[in-house]
Amino acid sequence: MLEDVKSSNPHLRMFPSADEVFAPSSAFLSQHLLPVVSVDLAAVNPAWSGWLPFVNPIEPYECYIGDGTEPFHNEFAKANVFCLRFNEQGQYEWLADERYFLLAHTEPSDDWQRQMMAELGKERLEAIKQLAITEQRYRQYGKFFDNNKYSFQRGEVDFSQAEEDVVLDQIGGEVGCGNWEYPLSDYGMLEIVDDETTYLIAPNGKRAYFVAAADGYRFNQRGADWILLFYEPESRLAMFTFDWT
Repeated sequence: MLEDVKSSNPHLRMFPSADEVFAPSSAFLSQHLLPVVSVDLAAVNPAWSGWLPFVNPIEPYECYIGDGTEPFHNEFAKANVFCLRFNEQGQYEWLADERYFLLAHTEPSDDWQRQMMAELGKERLEAIKQLAITEQRYRQYGKFFDNNKYSFQRGEVDFSQAEEDVVLDQIGGEVGCGNWEYPLSDYGMLEIVDDETTYLIAPNGKRAYFVAAADGYRFNQRGADWILLFYEPESRLAMFTFDWT
């Protein structure tokens, strides 16, 4: 297990492009999921290979991702959890209806959806802007700086002298219980061994193993308190869920 992982770690590749991360058939995902870093799967399990992308979703806004779009859910995409196929080319493929994302809708179905879509439209523009600032700092100084931390920093900052911040809190090892377990527990998608060891259960019924986690707002001042990434190697599924403290 690696903890407090910084950008200089050889098991990270910072800021992969959307073209690298999403398969051509799933290119629309770049409107909803922002790639921030790729993780070397061999750091989690030496028997695995490939660089699994860690993404920061733009949604939700004051709810779970997938709330309000239940008619478009399936076994790969539900409230607070979605699965992406990690194909042989090392890219993600979407396995559900695009309308799982509120921002994929062109006409709101009710007043609640209308309000959420309006707010998310603004959030998307700001999220993309803030991520670009974070990436530009990394490209310029060769170090990662927490966007949320420096958004509230007063005065000028000499980034050439500043200490770099943590990118991922953890790679590999085990992950314990938390708010992220709901509503996954209602779907039968959890296996809780004890307080410190919890697995996701993939749609094929196999264990999905913990890969990495980080604060969502670290990258673009927006997102979950913790984004958790799991991997099920047989079906090559990357599974994302979120902790809202």
